[in-house]
Amino acid sequence: MSDISVPDHYRKGTIQPVEAIRDWELGFTLGNVVKYVSRAGKKESANRQDDLMKALWYLVYELNSGDVESTDKFLKTYQEQTQLK
Repeated sequence: MSDISVPDHYRKGTIQPVEAIRDWELGFTLGNVVKYVSRAGKKESANRQDDLMKALWYLVYELNSGDVESTDKFLKTYQEQTQLK
């Protein structure tokens, strides 16, 4: 695979996130959880906390049955209570 399809921040293990997502039939939302967790702290242009917050957003979104407003409200409250930004 080329650098475009498999960037360095996804080459840290023996299986690529896209392969796991497809094999486990996770779909878009849970696939994004795996993607952001797997690259957390490894991508030069993003920090670990940002990637983990993105993963959390998609996980909460899944739990909220795709309700963006409830997901955003939950994460805003979470960030305020934990001092995370």
